[in-house]
Amino acid sequence: MRPFLAAAGISLALGLAPGAGGVTHATPKLRLAGQIVLGSGFHARERVHLRFITNKAHLRTVTTSARGFFSTPLAPFDSCNSAIIVKAAGDAGDTAKMKVPRVNCLPK
Repeated sequence: MRPFLAAAGISLALGLAPGAGGVTHATPKLRLAGQIVLGSGFHARERVHLRFITNKAHLRTVTTSARGFFSTPLAPFDSCNSAIIVKAAGDAGDTAKMKVPRVNCLPK
């Protein structure tokens, strides 16, 4: 009888653990890898609308993977003269924002 009670207690504890009932949803994040914008934490197969804001705005739409990731090239901009802001908004309401700062360039 004791092994049965122990197994029942372990099953109950695992069943009440956070995230045990299904997939937990991470906070959407953006990061830069070279000239590629990487997004994570979005819903699976979600359409994400990206805005690249510098002197003008560039728009792009991507679809996330089954795990909620995407990658896309950074929009063209002059990194010596301006920063760029990347805003991502998913169809399910996920949002993320990232600023790529201006770099110090040597005069020509």
